[in-house]
Amino acid sequence: MELNSQNLHPTSSDLPQIPPAYWTTTRSKILSWLNQNSSSLANLYEGAVCLTFGIPIPGRLRFISHAVREIRNRLPDSIPQISEPLIYTNEVEQISNIWLNSGLSLDETLSETSDITINHQVFNEMQRLIKKHKAVSINNKEKTLMFFKLGISENKLDPNILAPIVNHYWEIRF
Repeated sequence: MELNSQNLHPTSSDLPQIPPAYWTTTRSKILSWLNQNSSSLANLYEGAVCLTFGIPIPGRLRFISHAVREIRNRLPDSIPQISEPLIYTNEVEQISNIWLNSGLSLDETLSETSDITINHQVFNEMQRLIKKHKAVSINNKEKTLMFFKLGISENKLDPNILAPIVNHYWEIRF
């Protein structure tokens, strides 16, 4: 496989063509929908299909599993955002700065019976982060519910049937 001369990443034209038999009508429709709604997930899906039906390579089941997990986790994001994603790195960095500026140690260990008093600013920031985290979790379930409603027309009629399905969807960990 040669790389595209204009960049260092292979493009679909650089890859060997997949025999059309692999691309059933259903798989083609899924790929088309993903291309329209989330190109990065479309690439993962296409790669997983290629690995599933193509020449076996070492670790292919792991690659396919990772692709399936990533698609499952990010599929609800293919609908319009309900809220901004929570970027934990920034949030934790802010709390750690307040923590250290308040004179709290990162290395101190306490016995299980010890109580610790923390600065009200540290408490407020931790509480704010936990509230944001809970809001994002709720929004992920709402996005998943909307995804199922939009994706399957029969589901538009009875959200009570979908609620347990959505809850189970988020309880399953890949």
